[in-house]
Amino acid sequence: MACNQKIMLLAFALSLVACSERELKSRGNSAMMVGDFARAKQAWSALLDLDPADKDARTGFAMTLFAEARSREQAQENAATLWDSCANEFAILLKMDSSTTVRGMASTALFHQAHAWIGKEQFAKARRALDQSIQLDSANGFSWNLLGLSWEGIGDTAQAREAYETGIARQPSLVACYVNLGNLHWRSKRIVEAWEFWTMGLEQDSGNSYLQYWKAEAERKLEEQALQ
Repeated sequence: MACNQKIMLLAFALSLVACSERELKSRGNSAMMVGDFARAKQAWSALLDLDPADKDARTGFAMTLFAEARSREQAQENAATLWDSCANEFAILLKMDSSTTVRGMASTALFHQAHAWIGKEQFAKARRALDQSIQLDSANGFSWNLLGLSWEGIGDTAQAREAYETGIARQPSLVACYVNLGNLHWRSKRIVEAWEFWTMGLEQDSGNSYLQYWKAEAERKLEEQALQ
């Protein structure tokens, strides 16, 4: 009889734990959805204290950090520390879930982390983050474009050009790569090449005023050269 009572008490205790975990997960999701990031992180942290390998809790925590960092950026606040934490959480999550979705989110988090490093002119750290980002998602044109900017930051135009061109090959619709390649050629006085890339960029975004202006400038410069 005593043995049966112990089993019943254990079963009851386990049911309470399961109920508590379900409640915490529900609370974490609800808080994250309404932008209450502090309470969302509290809920996910409580679950991770119970089981650091809880994939749902780890996913929720990483996604909350991602959402909070994006929210801060939209409010024009510094989110560098949050992106560091977010990238670290996704690195842990990848050990449990290497799905395409998680790899893509981790790649994006590393892109944002690198962007923050470039803002501090920490180009080597930015490139390390971008290398990881590209390893996770080689079609992430944004990371290739930022990698080009990081190479330009130390004056390596050859590596920058290669990164931009790879970005175009992997994501042809990404206008930023055309803009930056055109700019790179323009600064090197390769006017024809600059005109070509700005023209290709306009094929992707015909209403882009920046590209319209600089394409016209390149055409004006070419006309001047033809008259000399």
